[in-house]
Amino acid sequence: MKIKNLKIFKGVKSKLCALSLASTMLATGCGSSTSTDYQFDSSDIKVFGVGEHIISVEIDNPTKENMQYDYHEGYKVVGISTTSYGQYGNYFGHACLLFQNEYPVECIPTRKNENGELVYGDFGSPINFVQSESKESTSSKEFEVGEHIISIPFEDFETCDQYESYDGYEVVGIAMSSYGKYSEYDGGGCILYVNTEPVTCVKEKDENGNVSYPSIGIVVEKDKVKTKE
Repeated sequence: MKIKNLKIFKGVKSKLCALSLASTMLATGCGSSTSTDYQFDSSDIKVFGVGEHIISVEIDNPTKENMQYDYHEGYKVVGISTTSYGQYGNYFGHACLLFQNEYPVECIPTRKNENGELVYGDFGSPINFVQSESKESTSSKEFEVGEHIISIPFEDFETCDQYESYDGYEVVGIAMSSYGKYSEYDGGGCILYVNTEPVTCVKEKDENGNVSYPSIGIVVEKDKVKTKE
């Protein structure tokens, strides 16, 4: 596999792009999935050690079709959850992914809780993080380890069941839901997978023309290195 261009992130201070920390601002373009209007200054920036920053991200219903999720630099996905409700019919409630940082990250606060404590509810900027750029063509894309995150729905849940394993992927979570007032009915579920090896995935478009890669990819064959005997 050819050497790719590398991106190095030094931390949130360099990624704030000369925006004043002492004024109210939107934290966009800094590895964020949401924005904040909390007024903060440089003393509010917090560094979380490896594994200390754990946040959830709301997602659409994962129980109907394969879905691909965004990878966030410096973080790994560690779980998935979904809910449903209804007395006699199945209605989707909420679902989320759980992420945990694999690198030290610098974070800016998104709000204060009811006790007046700062909450760091968005992705931070990884410190001294090196990430290779993915290759992309008109029909496919190559994902590095941990970058391809997908959920695959399963049919009615049984007390004991078996699920598919795929080359180059590992299971990192399962989500199940139920509904019903007087009896419990299956509300759908899914398995969450993430790639443990570089994979190439086929580009797909939905009816609105949105591009995603919701199917299991093919493991990338690494170039063999010749050695002298």
